[in-house]
Formats: sequence, structure tokens, C-alpha cells
Amino acid sequence: MGSEQGFPDEVPVHNVYVDAFYIDINEVTNKQYQECVEAGVCQPPRRVDCCSEKGIGVWPSYYGNRKFDDYPVIFINWHDALDYCDWRGSRLLTEAEWEKASRGPDGRTYPWGNEEPTPQHLNFTWLAEEFDKFGGRPLYTTSPVGSYPMGASPYGVLDLAGNVYEWVYDVYAPDYYENSPYRNPTGPEGGSFRVTRGGSFFNQAYRNRSSNRNNAYIPANSVHFDGGARCGKDTP
Repeated sequence: MGSEQGFPDEVPVHNVYVDAFYIDINEVTNKQYQECVEAGVCQPPRRVDCCSEKGIGVWPSYYGNRKFDDYPVIFINWHDALDYCDWRGSRLLTEAEWEKASRGPDGRTYPWGNEEPTPQHLNFTWLAEEFDKFGGRPLYTTSPVGSYPMGASPYGVLDLAGNVYEWVYDVYAPDYYENSPYRNPTGPEGGSFRVTRGGSFFNQAYRNRSSNRNNAYIPANSVHFDGGARCGKDTP
């Protein structure tokens, strides 16, 4: 886990052992989350539009619109993500599990390897001077889950980089790696911030690296226009 070329909270680089686990191939979709809301378990997303931080986004009707059933749910907080995964009979991944799923057995920089990102690998934001290089502008919005098979991890998991970042179980501490246990780390005890992983459509390539922790001073009860969820599960 970690990177010497990343942000200060990504050091020191260290080895971690995690027990075998399952991870969803895709991020949680609007349709899947709506089923939990209709079951009376989950709270609805705090906003129904997409995808801007303030005001109405480019799609005023996003959540609850059949057109966007297969797009990732957004504007849910950590507690919502926890409730959804629990309702599913699964759970949130730990930060270590998430990074294992993304980096594979060889510690790669991105889920697909070490080569630099392109619009074929993930939904992300690139600089204006790269418009010609990539043949157009970024989407600046979410995309249907699983739209970037070239960006799959070694285990076949999709959208671990880009699209929306994902809540994981752990409490965030910038210095946690200095004292992280070797086996199955689950984060520090106590604290009001939770870790998010995976970058988003709003982030440039550097923040979509598999070791990036999003500088996660993110309150557990906050919601975001580019934040969603993914579930995992213990093996039998």
C-alpha cells in the first residue's frame, strides 16, 4: 500500500495481508440504490440532479430517472453506503481491500497497469492543452457503470479509477500508515472523517491513482456530486 510519489498521507509504502474477499465488479447504480430506498431501508440521495457541486447540474433529473438507471448513485453519505451494503447482505470494503483490488499482485499505479490514463481507460478530467491529444473534451459528468473495460483491474473490477469515488469503511487519519497493522487493517479507532477511494470524473489523472487516499478529511455525513459506493463481502 502507498506510494513515494503521491501525497504525504500515502507514505510510508508498506506491505499488508488481507484475507480473501469478494468485491462488486461495478459501482452501486441508481437503480440498485433505489430498490433499497423503496424497501424502506435506505435514505434517498440528498439531491436528484447530476453533476455539479452547487446548483442544478447538467441533468436536473438523474436519480429516479429510468434513463440513468445504470449510472452510479451520487449524493449519498457514508452511513447511506453502509446501510445499502448491509441491506444487500454485503459490507463496505476496507481501504486495504480496495487498494488490493485496484493494484493487483504487482503494486501497479492504476488498475490497468502503469501506463498513463487515456479516455479509453476511465472517465476523468484532463487539461485544456490535452484536448487535441485526446480528441475532445472530458465528459464532466458520470457515465454508465462498466463503460471502460480497458480500465479493468487484474481481477476484472471496473471503474476503480474515475467515474465516482467510493466510500470505504475506514476512519481517515493522514498518518495511519505509520502504525497500520500488517494483517487486515481496518483504520484507526475514532474520528469523524471517512476514507474515499478511486478518484472521479471531476479529478485529473494524478488523483485517480490506485494509492491516492483523496486527502480524505471528508465527514461521514457529507454528500458529494462525484461520490458513490461499492460493496464487498467476506468469503465463506
